[in-house]
Amino acid sequence: MKEMSLFQRRSRSGERQELENRICQLELEKQEAREELARLKKQCELKSAYLSQISHEIRTPIDAINGLTKVTAEAAEDHPAVAENMQKISYACQAVQNVIQDVLDMTAAEADQLEISTEEFDLYEMVVSIGEMYTQLCAQKQIRFEVSVDERMKKPVLGDPLRVGQILNNLLSNALKYTPENGTIELSAMPGKIEERKIYIRFSIRDTGCGIKKDQLEQIFIPHIQRSGKSESPMPGAGIGLPVTSQLVHRMKGAVEVESVYGEGSTFTVSLPFQRAGALQEAVPSGEEMQRLQTADFSGHRIMLVDDTIFNRDIVEELLRQTGLEVVCARDGRQAVELFTQSEPGTYDLILMDIQMPVMNGYDALRAIRRSDHPQAGQIPVLAMTANAFAEDISESFAVGMTDHLTKPVHAEELYQILAKYMN
Repeated sequence: MKEMSLFQRRSRSGERQELENRICQLELEKQEAREELARLKKQCELKSAYLSQISHEIRTPIDAINGLTKVTAEAAEDHPAVAENMQKISYACQAVQNVIQDVLDMTAAEADQLEISTEEFDLYEMVVSIGEMYTQLCAQKQIRFEVSVDERMKKPVLGDPLRVGQILNNLLSNALKYTPENGTIELSAMPGKIEERKIYIRFSIRDTGCGIKKDQLEQIFIPHIQRSGKSESPMPGAGIGLPVTSQLVHRMKGAVEVESVYGEGSTFTVSLPFQRAGALQEAVPSGEEMQRLQTADFSGHRIMLVDDTIFNRDIVEELLRQTGLEVVCARDGRQAVELFTQSEPGTYDLILMDIQMPVMNGYDALRAIRRSDHPQAGQIPVLAMTANAFAEDISESFAVGMTDHLTKPVHAEELYQILAKYMN
């Protein structure tokens, strides 16, 4: 027994020594990891400083080129060819500046130092200005360019005009790069949800270019991955425009989505929230107006209510029927798509769509509805009805294509107000 006890003591001593050695090894590895992290951080700082210096060195001559082209273009009014070439040089310089900014922003994003500013600016005028520039660029490639900016955006907002312009330029230059001659590019901007102090703007850039393969869609927002293929666009690319765009959108608490069919084209949709500068504020309904809304008569209209929870359906359905509405219920997204696509035009005036549902969620159902051949596919108001109330959830709803957003639990006042907005 004594020999056994001695053996056990030696065994435990060996285990203790092995454990101490392992702890020492872990401490050593931890120290090496700290040193490696410090080295990488220093390397990142040096890279940022180097890129910043390079940016300054490149911007200086580009600014000079821009100035000279402007002066030359003004002096060459009687020589259209010269003026046109000067304009092309100016666009090329702007494209180079955009690439430089993307490189700097990607570096800043890697270091978690991407900055977003806030200032008052005219968003409507900015989008129109960008549209005018791409109208000329597209004309050079014989591409039809269409721009649509909602008149309700003709009010100042608070946000980062530089970043918004950068996002739109990145997406439009990408569309221009991959859209062939006689193709089409469309830019649209319209308000989504308008709150007391905030407004959501939905930007959409659609092209009839080469499209993106399904296995590449998940990679387009990864830095330094660029699709292969020749491009005749005057806009250079480094494979970082879309990753930077994604970083900027999420930093601005927005959402970005892409839909693409290989060989047919792509649609990028960005939803961004902006603080309202005051003029955008709509009148808040008075008590008398709210009472009128609550007793509104929507008889003769039919809407579809989509929700997988029978309890929620029953409550909202009762609120809807109190206004004289005819309500058709669907228990999931797939059933909603079937009901809509198989209906006669004019059957439904509006769709209330839950998001989290089995079989097919609300976002996928909306995409299927919008892509369908039904005459109302692109026009029927589809309102998200969900418990997701964070800013990014609302932005995602608009990015997908929802017309508006209702937060659960649904309140009668808000429901009737939004019905009056779209049913009229």
